[in-house]
Amino acid sequence: MSGKESCWYNVASASLFHSLKTELVDHCQFKIKEEIKQAIFGYSGI
Repeated sequence: MSGKESCWYNVASASLFHSLKTELVDHCQFKIKEEIKQAIFGYSGI
């Protein structure tokens, strides 16, 4: 894993993916990929 000074470290994207997983993905069961796409593109995180 990269350190804080590394250009690969991106707190904003890590936070987004954590929120997306804990608030959306862990609470839903998807049957097809299209449902996943619609849920992710409709996710506001607010």
